[in-house]
Amino acid sequence: MLKKAGTLQPPSGEIKLKIPDGVHVTASGQVLVCCRGSNEIVQLDSKGKEILARFSVSRTPRCQWGESRGQN
Repeated sequence: MLKKAGTLQPPSGEIKLKIPDGVHVTASGQVLVCCRGSNEIVQLDSKGKEILARFSVSRTPRCQWGESRGQN
């Protein structure tokens, strides 16, 4: 689950990414893509064929990731 401040938008199901600038696969298998052209982080299915969620951010997302090792 994405845990940043912003607006979670319903998925469109179409793979149309504006200026994808990086990708990260979490330990739980989530595929996250930073999109500079649309100021969003997109969550894809594990095969990268379907958009599960679009997460809008107020600034251009940076492709810098971290994993929490403890309970949140």
